[in-house]
Formats: sequence, structure tokens, C-alpha cells
Amino acid sequence: MIKLLNVRNWPQGTAMAARFLVVLGIAMLAASLVMSWQSAAQDRKGASVSSQVSIEVPQDAKGSYSVMLELAVVAQGRSASKNVGGVVRLRRASGKPVEVGRFSLMPAGAGEAQRYKFDITGAIRKLDLSGGSLEVELSPVDRGNGRALADLVLAIASAQVETR
Repeated sequence: MIKLLNVRNWPQGTAMAARFLVVLGIAMLAASLVMSWQSAAQDRKGASVSSQVSIEVPQDAKGSYSVMLELAVVAQGRSASKNVGGVVRLRRASGKPVEVGRFSLMPAGAGEAQRYKFDITGAIRKLDLSGGSLEVELSPVDRGNGRALADLVLAIASAQVETR
């Protein structure tokens, strides 16, 4: 039995074939791991990977008691800053942006969306929006000093406007 496990005792052609099969198996395993990591990364990114998105505002938004913006945000990349956050701005398709809020990113798993709600009633009235299109944009910032972060991208996984 021990002699069978020793490759030196095998005929030369059999030993070469066995080595080839072992190397081929390792290569196939490595390739399948890489492909599964890539598909997992693509799944985490989701359909929308943008720091700017256009959404529709309900027709009754201007006269509503409360208008809320619900965002799901995914951080992509790593920042050297320990106090990472974001700035949320709204604007018409061809207008000047209006800041509606800031948020802090909590430590989360890679690709996990974090949800935030913002009261945008005043911004909707200021922009005179009702039943139109609205652009939401995110900018990553260092919450400690307010500077923009170039090494991090904030992607909007989902955005919607709710009225009450």
C-alpha cells in the first residue's frame, strides 16, 4: 500500500499523468474561486452603481405635510479617514443643487447597503417641484473636517420619495 502512494514507484507515464491531473485540479479550483468572488462582487454592487440618480416626485408633494427621501447607500472602496460620511443634495435636471442632509457611515460588511431618511419638504417647496423629476446626488466627506474624499465612492442602491 505504501509503495503505491510513492510516485517514484509508478511507471513514468502514469506519474506524469497524475502530476498533470493534480496541477489541472488546482488550476480549476483557483479559477472557480476567482469566478465566484467576481460574481459575489457583482451581486453586491447591484443594478445601480451611481452616486447620482434621477427619481420621480409625486404630484401631491408640494402640498403635502411631509415629504421624505429614503436612500439606500453602499460605500465602495476604503478611505484613510475614520470618520466617513456623505452629503445629500437635490436639484432639478438643470438647476443648482440644494443640500438636504448629511449622514455618517457606520462600519458594515463589504457591499452592504445602509438606509437613511431625510425630510425634504422644504427643499421640494424651494425647488418648486411637484410631479417632476428630481436628481439626488451623494458626495463622500470626512465628517471631522468636512473635506471631500476622493478615495471613496458612495453608490445609491435605491431612492424613493414618500409623501404624507
